[in-house]
Amino acid sequence: MSPHPSSAPTGALPAAAAAVGLALLPVLSVLAFWQPHWGRAWSAVPALTHLHAATMLAWCVLLALQPALLALGRRRAHRRLGRLAWALAPVVVLGMLALVLARTRPPAGAAIEPFRYALLFVQLSGTLLFGGCVGLALAHRQQPPLHGRWMVASGLSLLDPIFARVFVHGLPAADWLQQWGSVIVSLALPALLVVAERRRLAPGTPGRGVLPAYLAAALLMQGVAVWIGDWGPWRAWVDAALG
Repeated sequence: MSPHPSSAPTGALPAAAAAVGLALLPVLSVLAFWQPHWGRAWSAVPALTHLHAATMLAWCVLLALQPALLALGRRRAHRRLGRLAWALAPVVVLGMLALVLARTRPPAGAAIEPFRYALLFVQLSGTLLFGGCVGLALAHRQQPPLHGRWMVASGLSLLDPIFARVFVHGLPAADWLQQWGSVIVSLALPALLVVAERRRLAPGTPGRGVLPAYLAAALLMQGVAVWIGDWGPWRAWVDAALG
């Protein structure tokens, strides 16, 4: 006998919980970037930085609104607003890449600062991680358990840059916390979500593998970042491309 439809595992993402969690993203992003961006005079910040800040904040707001609309039963509004992602996501990714390359490229005749080799890898791989999550979310827009979790994963991928600014600019943190605090937060939160979902969802439930896949990719990215800044071939490639 087939199970009753209401008892079948659907893997639906709890919209209310997602809405509350993602609502923190735009707030945190403004607080984290207040000193380096929002709190400064408009003319003191490069135009490319303004573009990146505005599009990224718009993405964070979109991420916060979408599960809130679902929690309120506004599915039609959710679908209509979701169309913005198709236009906004490419602008966000291109803005991220342009800003990273502009900040890494040294002035004429100067050498790339040593710390930027590792930082460039983190920023490029982080952009790829964000773009990959968004792409998978849009590709699975007809499968809510997958679509919702990949969108949440795109938000999780922003925790590292957000908390990096929090620990450097917003808190009187120790040196080790400034260096590793954002990494710890950006890995610990998805790990906790993975554990929670493992307890809540039965094996084979749609979407159950999304957050573990994201966590594996984030761990790989941070693991490589530890040593690649001193790796000769990477430094040579960066010098050839941007030096």
